[in-house]
Amino acid sequence: MIALLERRAALVRASLERLKELPKEGARYAEAVGSPREAFFWWLTLEYGITITEATLRWLETTIERMRQGTDVPAMEGNS
Repeated sequence: MIALLERRAALVRASLERLKELPKEGARYAEAVGSPREAFFWWLTLEYGITITEATLRWLETTIERMRQGTDVPAMEGNS
């Protein structure tokens, strides 16, 4: 399972790197569409993608580390 999560983390890292390169293209996009409103929503969508991808990577890395350490899963409220 760790190997599977490590492969997924590598894919997510690559996606994150690509997403973080997109702002360089954003200025060209904003010029091409000629609509400040559309460009604004493009930026918001990009920020959302980066935020979600960073959160996914943090979860994967934390989960991998917990599995390596054999950390127990805490009891969830209402499931005790």
